[in-house]
Amino acid sequence: MKALCESLEKLIFKSDLLFLQFGNEFCSPYRAIRLRVDVWLDTHPAVSRYVDVPAHISLCAQMGILSVPAVLVFMDEEIIRAAGCFSLERIFSQIERYSTMRGSETGREPVKSVTDPDLRISGGTT
Repeated sequence: MKALCESLEKLIFKSDLLFLQFGNEFCSPYRAIRLRVDVWLDTHPAVSRYVDVPAHISLCAQMGILSVPAVLVFMDEEIIRAAGCFSLERIFSQIERYSTMRGSETGREPVKSVTDPDLRISGGTT
């Protein structure tokens, strides 16, 4: 478990935008959200990981995940946390807003993707 936590910290540090989804394959809302996020990721450069809650219960507890589905979004730090019933469209628009604000304040390029096969968490894709 310690290695998984360290990998996640490394992934947060390396990624301009990290989209974490928490759930399990038996949760219908989780599967629906996962499909919509995959479509969004086709046109938005980001790193996305799917965390299977039953397989990583200690990590989820450490991160304060108390219900599923849940989404955490990081841009250097956690910027969005949603669980249970939430609007993905609102999350996507918040990401766009944060990305625009961060780019104008820091002179950074738009959000880029990081691909590192060593940082997989339970079926994650980039």
